Amino acid sequence: MNSKTAILVFANSPEVDAQRKGIQHGEKLFEQLNQNLIQKVKRSRLPYFITTEKTQKGKNFGERFYNAISDVFESGYQQVITIGNDTPQLLTQHILKAHQALNQNNTILGPSVDGGFYILGIHKNTFDDLDFKNLAWQTSKLFNQIKSALIGLQNNVLCLETFNDIDNIESLKHIQNFIHKISAQIQHLISILIKRFEFIFFNLQFSTLGVNTQIPFNKGSPRLVSITR
Repeated sequence: MNSKTAILVFANSPEVDAQRKGIQHGEKLFEQLNQNLIQKVKRSRLPYFITTEKTQKGKNFGERFYNAISDVFESGYQQVITIGNDTPQLLTQHILKAHQALNQNNTILGPSVDGGFYILGIHKNTFDDLDFKNLAWQTSKLFNQIKSALIGLQNNVLCLETFNDIDNIESLKHIQNFIHKISAQIQHLISILIKRFEFIFFNLQFSTLGVNTQIPFNKGSPRLVSITR
């Protein structure tokens, strides 16, 4: 084994992600997010593992996440960098910065706007000491809670910049503010989904008022834009 650090990509299949996040017709977006993330991971030249809902073990998110990281450590690695597929602003340079910080005996966290985190770089001995499964997973308290717990274990915690992640259709609008940092394919798919959502919302609002909205075909109604697989 040439590296003591491995990357863990903890994500779901595009179909499951689109369903759980309530983004209708979002499968193509998550497929592209997965592909782009793997390209970024490969450019780091670090060994990596991928786990989806098909391979994850546990009754809840915390258990599944804990077990996935444990499996990587049991493979012989001493440091793990965990990332998901829902933060398109994440770049290879952030993964490499986390790797360098781990080698300097730091623990790494990348905070998300919603109070979670998009990247965690952790050593095996710290992971073993942390009450990992009982953290406030999938809540706005998670980042502050895990940071405090790590500091309580005498860890030097390095925090990267704060990013938006994709939790629902509304979060796509926030990510559009940073569109210059996202690939053109993902920009295009996000734009289509937002237009589709706004078109549906527009029609629902007017239908509640009894207004019949007929948008001509040559106006390019988002309803008529299909996302092909």
